[in-house]
Amino acid sequence: MRDKSNLIVPTVAEVLEFGHSIGVSGITIAPGYEKWWNVLHEIGHFAVKPDGYIKLWRQHGGLGVPYMNWFKDDGVIKPDDPTPDEWGARAWCLLALEFNGWVSPLECGKWPASNDWEGRRRNNPYLWMRNQVTSPYHPFYKNGFEQLEAAGIDFSKGVLRPTKELVMVGWQPVLGWQTHQIA
Repeated sequence: MRDKSNLIVPTVAEVLEFGHSIGVSGITIAPGYEKWWNVLHEIGHFAVKPDGYIKLWRQHGGLGVPYMNWFKDDGVIKPDDPTPDEWGARAWCLLALEFNGWVSPLECGKWPASNDWEGRRRNNPYLWMRNQVTSPYHPFYKNGFEQLEAAGIDFSKGVLRPTKELVMVGWQPVLGWQTHQIA
């Protein structure tokens, strides 16, 4: 872990460039969410999903963050999503801060005084707390860091995107064999 006094407060441009460098682009930043920490969180939602997953999501009119919207017909039972969820994206963002030597948004001196403790708006401090990465919903892994591991993401080895692609077993999507070589 780096000395906290040497941590950097990134700009939105630097965060977007980081996203582009790992293959995440074409994201939509909603009005009012233009702060660097909001942009990083949005990138996190895309960074934890395999490319094939994002492609399917976009083919079905994906807006916002990627989710299994291709299962949306009446009467279709939506299967469990094996990819990292909101809490996996939170864990990814915390690791991205460390990886880049960036300061936590809560410690950067620019965090708004009005926290959204209910987590419904853009100033949700829980997004940036290491003890807030346990998903109440994920069907396979509750811990966000375990979700990343299951997808093949390993920041310590420089693997910042999933190495496992989404494959279908019947109606159930699963994370398949490793699809990328680790450099």
